[in-house]
Amino acid sequence: MSPVNYYNFETLLKLNDYSAIQTTFGMDQVQANCIERWVGSFTEYHTEQAYANMLTQTIQQSLPPLRGLAYNLAARSTAYYNSIGNYSCEFYFNQTFTNYTQVQDVCKDYDFYSVEGVTYFLNGAWYRDAATKATIMTSTGMSSA
Repeated sequence: MSPVNYYNFETLLKLNDYSAIQTTFGMDQVQANCIERWVGSFTEYHTEQAYANMLTQTIQQSLPPLRGLAYNLAARSTAYYNSIGNYSCEFYFNQTFTNYTQVQDVCKDYDFYSVEGVTYFLNGAWYRDAATKATIMTSTGMSSA
């Protein structure tokens, strides 16, 4: 948290503008007042401690959206790459299976030109869920080998 942000925080606090504090810093009135009391409890004013507190809270609020960002960017890039190169689900699974009917059966539900279709395979959440993994393996004929 920069000194300017902390100055803005103190200014909003003096104005009792808790709505702006909530919007800007993600803190409710109780949290904001707690920080003010905590900072004011020192004989010397230690802004770095207040900054660290606010920075920690900002990081905690920023992590969930950032965790999904990598998958989202990869899915968007891959879907775009697939669409301009005409690489469908069949293109990828044809390299794995020799039976074209099996490829069509696997790919009938997956659109590799869409972000959602690509995300399903990139995220790989189905690898962690044994029941879903078994269903995918049964429907595709894949094995763990």
